[in-house]
Amino acid sequence: MTVPGAPISAPAFLAIIDDLERFKHAREVGRCLGLTATCYPSGKIDRPGRIPICGDAFTRTCLSKAAHMVLTMV
Repeated sequence: MTVPGAPISAPAFLAIIDDLERFKHAREVGRCLGLTATCYPSGKIDRPGRIPICGDAFTRTCLSKAAHMVLTMV
């Protein structure tokens, strides 16, 4: 809650996730929010793509801005 933007992003995250028991792995939470990049496999090389436009846009925006604040505050 000490990070700027956390008072908005934390409740938004909790509202979307609701019950953590429905996710078996932590990476499934990122998929639910649309925070995992697409992958374009080509032979031996997997090229990462863009972040897909799925999940809740408001929560994804809040989490992205909070992460940016954490990275730039240092």
